[in-house]
Amino acid sequence: MTKELATNFITQVMAQAVKPQIIHSDMESQYTSDLFENTLSKYGIKHSYSRKGQPGDNARIESFHSILKREYVNFQDFKTIHEAIAGIDNYIRWYNSDRISLVA
Repeated sequence: MTKELATNFITQVMAQAVKPQIIHSDMESQYTSDLFENTLSKYGIKHSYSRKGQPGDNARIESFHSILKREYVNFQDFKTIHEAIAGIDNYIRWYNSDRISLVA
């Protein structure tokens, strides 16, 4: 992943109706680049980092991403980014409201 790809994604997200107020990332070069940081600043988005050498900071979200891919994404054939966003949004809503109660 390049700093341009990461930054272009932020620009695309900001064109949507619901805009993020904070983004959490690790400290890889694309997320610490001036281009990425300046883009976040331009849109008033706060940037949260994992602490250096603390991979556990991302453990919960990495675990969720694994479940998301294993249970949903790997079985889909998205034609557009909008289709992917809508599908993943629906999965997350289902995951947070129904799946959690089924597992608990």
